[in-house]
Amino acid sequence: MDIAQGLFSTANALGISPIDLATASSCETKGTVDPLSVGPTTQYGQHRGFIQFGEPQASEYGVSFETRPQAISTQLGPGAGIYQYLKAVGVQPGMGLKQIYSAINTGGVNNFNMTDEASGGMPGTVSEKVAG
Repeated sequence: MDIAQGLFSTANALGISPIDLATASSCETKGTVDPLSVGPTTQYGQHRGFIQFGEPQASEYGVSFETRPQAISTQLGPGAGIYQYLKAVGVQPGMGLKQIYSAINTGGVNNFNMTDEASGGMPGTVSEKVAG
């Protein structure tokens, strides 16, 4: 599966816009949309992947970063890591970029005024990041 196809199938399975999911993934990977993207190290260990899974979250949702093909197939697609994570934190059909990014950035869909800066994330609230 290629990345575009994977983002599309994941979004469709969740009932959300593939453009919104791709935009959130692009923000989290600093524009690379790289399945092996390495982010900050926080209280949750080294963050990696399209939505910057922390180590416990990657383990919980079955995400592997051993190889590029594994990173893609374990993160993208119906039932894969991103689907499971977003479903678990409350993403529902029809939700938009702000809710999706809030779910990724804070673990909840309506945390628009929260920031993950204290735990190693970029400065700004969810609302400010989405507006930017």
